[in-house]
Amino acid sequence: MSIQVLFDEGAQAFAQKDFAKASDAFSKALDLQPNNVTLLVNLGLSKFELGQKIEAFALFKKAEHLDAKSEAVQQGLAFLKSQVQIQEVPRNLELYEQARTFMIQPFTITTPLTFLWILILVFGTYFIRFLANKKKAFLAGEDPQPLGVPAWISFLLLLISLFWLGLFQWDSQISRGFIKQEVLSLRSAPENNAPTILQLNGGLEVKILRKNEGWLQIQYPGTFSGWVEKESVLEL
Repeated sequence: MSIQVLFDEGAQAFAQKDFAKASDAFSKALDLQPNNVTLLVNLGLSKFELGQKIEAFALFKKAEHLDAKSEAVQQGLAFLKSQVQIQEVPRNLELYEQARTFMIQPFTITTPLTFLWILILVFGTYFIRFLANKKKAFLAGEDPQPLGVPAWISFLLLLISLFWLGLFQWDSQISRGFIKQEVLSLRSAPENNAPTILQLNGGLEVKILRKNEGWLQIQYPGTFSGWVEKESVLEL
């Protein structure tokens, strides 16, 4: 069955307030196209109507990760945040995760790229002028003027932009996801009877360290890592 047929089936069921059927149709469509923002939003709405608020929140967070500028996504998230309390657990964030909170999460990769290109143009202009003045000074037998403070500042900012862009590239290599059930137990091994290491609340963003068949080894940054069933985490 095609995505369009499944979407239409889900939309019709949602309009008829058959949210279980709508959820099933949107889920099947999402299996075919996991990064479809429209499907994520509609499935999130269906899950919310079924009372599965944490999973709805996780779906909208994934949609935000894919398209932060979507008005439907931002409106849905704003509403869900008023309905769901995401409770963190005590943790000690490493330096990288602290930097990520301020330098990566509030932005998209377009931001450092834009700054980088602007600063390349600015510094390039200063440098071309410097070379031209140096040539004139040489022909006139005079001492060339130094590059100047504004040029060095633009060069320093250019290096910072490169570092910022590098952080985005590094972060894109780290697999992450959102917990989509109310409470999740991290186990010491990929087995249901393995001892529980830590319990995490629904809606938290976690790092995915390893995969083992139907299990994921995850870590809530700043805490211990442990194993959970794959279905309990919505992968980004």
